[in-house]
Amino acid sequence: MLKIISALALFILATALITCSVQSNKQAVKKEPSAVSPAADSLLPNSDQLAGVCSLAIADYIDMVYQKDKTRFDTLFLGQQFDFVRLEPPDTIRGVQIRLLKAEEIERKKSVYSPTSPFINFIGFWEQSTVDFVFVAFYPGFAHQFDAYLGYTYRPETKQFELTQSRIEVLVRNKEGKADHFAVYENGRHTGNKPVEGDKK
Repeated sequence: MLKIISALALFILATALITCSVQSNKQAVKKEPSAVSPAADSLLPNSDQLAGVCSLAIADYIDMVYQKDKTRFDTLFLGQQFDFVRLEPPDTIRGVQIRLLKAEEIERKKSVYSPTSPFINFIGFWEQSTVDFVFVAFYPGFAHQFDAYLGYTYRPETKQFELTQSRIEVLVRNKEGKADHFAVYENGRHTGNKPVEGDKK
């Protein structure tokens, strides 16, 4: 076993574990935006509505983190990890600066990631009328801190997405600094613990 693992390697490993965990419960549907034709079925969201729910999820994420521990973000640095819609968030959401990073910028800016300006691996899954997002937070650098899960269901009668599930899982480390378990929060309250899957690093 290697004794030294780079921070970037740990970041990639954490993201892979989160993605695999979500995919075990729901299969990701990956389509190029040009190949998606939801207008053919009025029961499905169109591309503008899919783009809108991405911004809605960011706003709900900001709110739920504040509800949990009163954190006020300055900036969210986002790395997009889905391709079912082109992500073009506004410059600010809930008064927080939103910065969508290109792949080559993620490593370059790691020195500025902090509790109030974290890097977020923004993972998304779209299947029919449901969209699920995972916000994987890293700071300082690529140190994995917590994950937020938000699920939305499209309501064709109102042509809007409704938040149907949300929770935050905070990574708790032991005295040696190794991952021990996740503390689960729902509606700002601690509701239980969850074991860490995979290697505890």
